[in-house]
Amino acid sequence: MFWNKKAEVAEEQQNILKDRKDEAMVENAPLTQDDAEEAKAYLQEILNAMEYITSVVIRGVNKEENQINLEITGDEDLGKIIGKNGATLDALQYLSTIITSRKLKKRVRVIVDANMYRKRKEEKLVQEVTNSIQSVQATGKEISMEAMNPAERRQVHQMVAEHPDLVSLSAGEAPFRRVVISLKK
Repeated sequence: MFWNKKAEVAEEQQNILKDRKDEAMVENAPLTQDDAEEAKAYLQEILNAMEYITSVVIRGVNKEENQINLEITGDEDLGKIIGKNGATLDALQYLSTIITSRKLKKRVRVIVDANMYRKRKEEKLVQEVTNSIQSVQATGKEISMEAMNPAERRQVHQMVAEHPDLVSLSAGEAPFRRVVISLKK
């Protein structure tokens, strides 16, 4: 049953992408609550096909940034939905963004979270960067942070830029690309 439903969802996704490939996107169309409901329904459909007992809640619609924020909630262990380092959550977010944009014929960014995982992860990152900045300033030794995705690296670079005595650069190849923080020379 699960595999049949999964195949149906995959086929529907492919059909949507094929059908809408040539249709133009409406760039500046403002988001509505109905648009958010569409994104919510699509994400719920994916989760149902995966046989997760969860619900999706709309956390907000940012009309200026064409962004819909969705939260997955439920009694089930959401760790499986989050995945290792948020990989499954990122995949769900990517699919939701692509399919919702195609269905609505406008560019939409769908942010998907589960049990406030992204918020906790961001708070942890901010704390790690703050500690690294303080360490580099105190010791003068450069620090190479752990590998992170482009959005996280951008956030680190922005935080380091607030300190005129420090410099940051990205090093390595994806997916192991990391930020190195050091004193300006």
